[in-house]
Formats: sequence, structure tokens, C-alpha cells
Amino acid sequence: MNISRLKKLKYSSMSVAFAVLVIGAVFLLNLAAGALTDRYSLKLDLTSSGMYKLTDRTKEALRNLEEPVTVYVMMSEGQFTTADLYSMINESLLRYVSESGGKVSIQYVDTVRNPTFTERYPGAASLTPGSLIVESGERNKQVPLEYILALQIDSSTNERYVTGLNVEQQVTSAITFVSAEKILTALSVTGHNEMLPYGFPETMTALNFELSNINLRFEDIPEDTDLLIISCPAMDYSKEELEKIVEFVGDCGDILVFFDVVTPRLPELELLFYEWGVEFEQAMVFDPDNSSPNAPHEIAVKLSDYPINDGLADRRGVSLIAPYARSLAIVQKPDGSILAHPVLTTGEKGYSKSYAYGNITTPNFEPGDREGVHNVALISEKAIIKDGALQYSRLLFIGSPYIADQGLIEVPSLLNADFIANSITYLTQQFSAYFVASKPFYAGYMLILSTESRIIFWCLIIIMPISILGCGFYIWRRRRNL
Repeated sequence: MNISRLKKLKYSSMSVAFAVLVIGAVFLLNLAAGALTDRYSLKLDLTSSGMYKLTDRTKEALRNLEEPVTVYVMMSEGQFTTADLYSMINESLLRYVSESGGKVSIQYVDTVRNPTFTERYPGAASLTPGSLIVESGERNKQVPLEYILALQIDSSTNERYVTGLNVEQQVTSAITFVSAEKILTALSVTGHNEMLPYGFPETMTALNFELSNINLRFEDIPEDTDLLIISCPAMDYSKEELEKIVEFVGDCGDILVFFDVVTPRLPELELLFYEWGVEFEQAMVFDPDNSSPNAPHEIAVKLSDYPINDGLADRRGVSLIAPYARSLAIVQKPDGSILAHPVLTTGEKGYSKSYAYGNITTPNFEPGDREGVHNVALISEKAIIKDGALQYSRLLFIGSPYIADQGLIEVPSLLNADFIANSITYLTQQFSAYFVASKPFYAGYMLILSTESRIIFWCLIIIMPISILGCGFYIWRRRRNL
């Protein structure tokens, strides 16, 4: 009897010890998990837009970091990690720490208790709480909170509201900026009523370019200029201005040119383009198979196989929208050689409507319209011997500045942002940054082309109902014969 009691006592003690051990292990595991999630992101991103998930390009940039990067958050850790909107930003920042293997670190700065912190950074005193300062070595970049938030304005109340987050766009750009060997410069030509695409300066800033203006009437193009931009001028260029441009491209300079359908004839400037094998036609292109029936002027253009598009090979199935696109023609040189090559084109059933002698009255095809594949963007390259080495001067001509419009650039489901970033990288042959579209809280832009709408119509309205009726009729006949 005593032996039986001893066995029971032994087993009871072991059970209690085992239970205590399990409870203690679970407790310690929770403590460890809590500590890790405070510093590293161990959560799954189940949001529809991948709100917290970093793109492969960002992960690659983080893996290639050579020097440590510090992200200073202008807010106390307690407030930034618990408040709803700020905690979402913090969750995204933790992904940078995890993916970089610790090369990116986060420090929270309570500017109320430490008001002198911003004195180290010129202009940082005006940063609102929740803003970021990204620093590596002697270089830093300030990211105001309003840049991190995707904001829209309610036209009826004129109030701003948050529609999503730009954390990856802004932080990846800042990290690339502070870790880059060289800061790229771009100059936008002014003095002829030029018009840049809406939001283009912000896009260039996100791509880590220092963008400024230049008036060629009074200024020469600096030798260290990486990119010259000519965007929708309303007046022609003088001989002296064109000579400066010719000198720039003769020294391996690169130019990005935007023209739209309202850009007038500019004989002197267009003569320069003609020498590079490009002619802007006075015609607007349409493509019924690659546009929405409700917006025939918004064409989903196709990428050519020219090397400028090699960086987009993995996204060729994504739509690139070119609203109000102007047709470009390739001009052969007298010896039969060709300098220009297609970059963006319409489909085979595209057509162009001339507006040289009057306004376009209908988007529908009419007798006299020119059918076939039309060029929407062309690139010309010339080989130049400089400093004993073979180099190139490149000019990219785009017949729709709206391709780079901020409204399309920020749509994650479109290719516009990647196309602009990839094209500028190809022109300058220098990587500046990847452009990451903002991530909305809710589902956004969905493009349905004419061809797709016809497929949907036939499947949902014709084939499915007929199939259901046919199956029902077959079952009815079988049951009737039983």
C-alpha cells in the first residue's frame, strides 16, 4: 500500500513539474516573441495591397548595403508603436531592420524631451512629429510625415484624408540616397512655357535626382548634368539655345523629351529631333483593342524588345497607360541607316487621326485615318569616342507626358512608375532609385480593356446562361424519361 502511494506521489509530482515546466516555457516564449516583435517584424502581411511587404527590389537594395543606416523617428517609441496610424508605419520600418540583417536600425527621438536633436540637421526643426530622418555616414535625408502618408483632397470640403501609405517609396528612396556614391542631377529647360507632367518634380525627388530649372538663353549646361529634360514647350528654341543642346549631346549628354497633342509646331527644335531620326507627327493615336470603351484616349501601350525595356521583362503583362498619345515617326538618314528605335507602340489595330488641319471630332475610325502599329515613344542613340572610350549619347522621345503623371505613377497595378524609373536609369546608365508606388488601404485602379470587356460579356452574359439552361434542359429530359 505504501509502495502504491509512493508511486502515485511520484507520478503526481512529475505531472506537476511537467505542467510547471510547460507553463514556464510558454511564458518565456511569449516574452521572447514579444521582445523580438518589438524590434523585428515577425508578422504575416495579409493586407490586400501588401501594405507591409517589401518589394524584391527593396530587399535587393538592403542586401547590397555596405554601410549601416539609421532611421530616426521624430516621436517617442511608446507613442509611435501604439497609435494606430503610426504603428502601421512602424511595422513597415521593422521590415527594413529584418531584411537588412540589422544594417538598418531604428532610433526613436522624443523631440519634446530632446528639442536640440534637430539642430544637427538643417531644416529639421520644421519636421512634424512622426517624420523621419534617414542617415548614413555624412549624408542624410529628411522624410516629412506628409510624404509618408498618401493624401487626397475632398473637393467638396477641401479637407485632406489619408488613403494609404508611402513608407516603402520614401524610405527606400532615402536609404538609396544616403548610401549612393553620387547624387544625380537633372535640369528642366524653361523659358518657352514648358510644362512638366503633374507631380514630376516629386517623382524625380523620389528617384533621388536633384531637379532644377535652366534657361538656356542665359545659362550654359553644366558639365556634370546627368539628364536634360525638354517638356512640352510652347515656343521654339533660338539658334543659340540649340547650339548649347547640340554641344551637350555631343559630349555624351542624355535628354528626355515630352511632347503632347497640344504642343505646336516648333520648326527649329523639331529639326534637331529630325537629325536624330525622330519626327513628332501632328496626329493622335487610338487603339480600340487596348483601351477602355469609356476612355478611348487612354491607351494601354506595348513595350518593344529594345534593350531599354529589358529591366521590365518580368512585368510585361502589366498595363502601361498613355493618355492622349501623339504619334512619332522614325526618319531614315540619307544613307538608309536608322538612329531611332521603338520603345512604346500601339497594337496592330491601332490608328492615328490627324489634327493638322482641324480638331478631332470623334475617336472612332474614319476614312483617311492611318491604320497599323504606331510609335508612342522612340529612343535614339549615337556612339561617341570620349576620353579614348566608346560612350553613348541617348535621347528618349515620349509622345504622352501623361505617362509620367503622378495620378498614374502612384497606381501600383500599372507599369507607369517602373517605366519612368527604368527609362531614366537606361538614359543615364546610372542607377538612382527604384520607384515604389504608394500602398492604398483599399483596392484601387482596375483597368478593363475593350477586348477583355468583350470576353467578360460573352462569358457572363452569353456562354454561362446558355450552359446553365442547357444543363437544366438535359437533366429535365433525363428525369422525364425515368
